[in-house]
Amino acid sequence: MPEYRPDSIEGVRKVLSCLDPNMKVETGTAVPLLGNTVAELCSLSILPTGLVVIVPPRPERPESVVKVERA
Repeated sequence: MPEYRPDSIEGVRKVLSCLDPNMKVETGTAVPLLGNTVAELCSLSILPTGLVVIVPPRPERPESVVKVERA
């Protein structure tokens, strides 16, 4: 799965721009994010540092999720 280490919320928005806004987002236990969907994640105004965004290899599949973890 492709991993991205964005340094800003703009970087996250760019990475997720081609995904369904309703796609689910899973976060690791140590990730302080509020957002359960791609749209909610992209609507944040700031991004905690040191995160990795993992995009599913086949986002068109209904079971696909974006994962956000600590680097």
